Amino acid sequence: DSVAPGRVRFLGHLEGDALHRAVAGARFTVVPSEWYENQPFAVLEAFALRTPVVGARIGGIPELVVEGETGFLFESGSVDSLAGTLERVLSRDDLPEIGERARRRVETGFDPEEHLAALLRHYEAVA
Repeated sequence: DSVAPGRVRFLGHLEGDALHRAVAGARFTVVPSEWYENQPFAVLEAFALRTPVVGARIGGIPELVVEGETGFLFESGSVDSLAGTLERVLSRDDLPEIGERARRRVETGFDPEEHLAALLRHYEAVA
């Protein structure tokens, strides 16, 4: 791994337990997408690990990341917007609380059993 000036550490490609440890240990996760992803797994995974997300305002990310509640948003493709958002986020001392709210969002809104039950209700309604 390498360290950039300041507080950023570039770890390279990670997966499995190493990825989970890195995300869980981070103050926040940046999702700088420029694609219209419907429901980016990177956001949900960070939330599940109690890590706030700094996400691009594109696709489904703004539907998941609630500004100041579960993370923060910036304009997709804008270095200036990302830099400004990172400056704001780095000065906050409530990131652990935001991470807890992000975890609750995943627990209440993305429970697999509830999702299956809702899907079955929809199928029954159209059958």
